[in-house]
Parts: sequence; structure tokens; C-alpha cells
Amino acid sequence: MRERAPLTREETEALLDTTLDNARSTLSASELLLEHGLLSQAYTLAHLALEEASKVTMLFGCWLALLMGMALDWSRIWKAWTSHDDKNQFMIFNLLFDRMRSANVDPEAPWEAPSSFEEEAFSQAMPAVFSALAEQLKVALPQYKELQKKRLSTTYVDFRDGRVVDPSKVASDREEIAEFIGAARSLVDWEQTAWANKSLFHEMLPRFAGQVLADAEKFFVPAAPPSDQKGAEES
Repeated sequence: MRERAPLTREETEALLDTTLDNARSTLSASELLLEHGLLSQAYTLAHLALEEASKVTMLFGCWLALLMGMALDWSRIWKAWTSHDDKNQFMIFNLLFDRMRSANVDPEAPWEAPSSFEEEAFSQAMPAVFSALAEQLKVALPQYKELQKKRLSTTYVDFRDGRVVDPSKVASDREEIAEFIGAARSLVDWEQTAWANKSLFHEMLPRFAGQVLADAEKFFVPAAPPSDQKGAEES
């Protein structure tokens, strides 16, 4: 397969726009299926919407890096783009981050450039935020393969361990699935709002980027290379 080319910032923006639109429409279809009681199908589409949201996160990081003039390893990025393992790990990170964000940020607060007082408060809070998130990731991140296994089990009929695996039996808890879809909705809506206000990042990035990256390095080890495997295969 021919290696994909690096993207410009404009191409990254265009790809992010379309990926975000696909996440939103896929999630809307999931919510409609839930209303009609098609639980396994609703779960499957919510999971796929979150994989698209993971790609939005990747692209947003790329866009910020390009904005700062940083070099990117596009061969590694494109491998992660097609890897279920990588996207499921991003999914876990996204959901944990969004849960923390939802618990601490007023959803009705307007998106605007922070005051000098707010900037100082933000700078002081970041180490504690990264530390808390890193501790949660230690527990949650190893579950990424089980996440993919569940998505496959809610999508396809299979025969394992001497029995038929029926997707409708795997995904039968309506409350649990509704909660999963609600978490996906919260994340995708936040991504949409953040991207719609990307002009703020142009203004804020030069002031915050250095410290945020330094704080993050204290709590997160460098990301592991993409898995040699392609992730769990579809069947």
C-alpha cells in the first residue's frame, strides 16, 4: 500500500470537519435506533461514532501542532488512523476527559478568551487535572481490547466456546446503552463546540502551549507505537 502523504493545516481542517460531521450523524442514527429498541445496533453505531470522535481528537492535536509550527510523524498518525486499538485507547481517554470536563465546567458558560485572573487559575489547575486523569487512565486504558471485543459481539453473530453469540443478548441492558450513548453525545457536542471556537486557540495557544506540554510530560509517558496488529478483525 502506498504511504499516505502529510497534510497541510488546511487539509487537516477539511478532514476534521468531515470526520466530525460523520461522528455526529452516526451518533444521531444510534440515538434513533435506541428509541426504536434496537439496542445492539444502537450500541454499535455509538461505538463507531466514538471511534470517529477519536479521529477528531487526533486531528485536533495535529492541527494544534501545525499551528505551532511543530513537525509531525505522519506515518505514525496514519497508522493510528486505521488502528482499532489506537482509536479505542483514544476513546477511553476522551470519555474520561469529558467526564472530568462535564463535572467542572458550566455547559452554559460562553466560549471567550479568559481574563488574566482566569489564565492564572487555569495554569495552576493543570498539574492537578493531568495527575487525576493519569491515575484514571492507569485503570481504564488496559480495557481497550475488551471495548473492541464488545463492539464486535454487538455487531456480528458468532460461535464461540461451544455456543452461539447473539448480538441482541450481548447488548440487552437499555439503561447501560443509553448511558453509553449519552456519554458519546456529551463528547461529540463538546468537540463540535470546541472546533466551532477554534479561533480562540489561535489567540491562547502561544501563552499556554509551553506550560501545558511541560505539565503533561510530568504525568503521561510517551504514547506507545501503534500495535503491529490491525486490532480485532471484523468477521
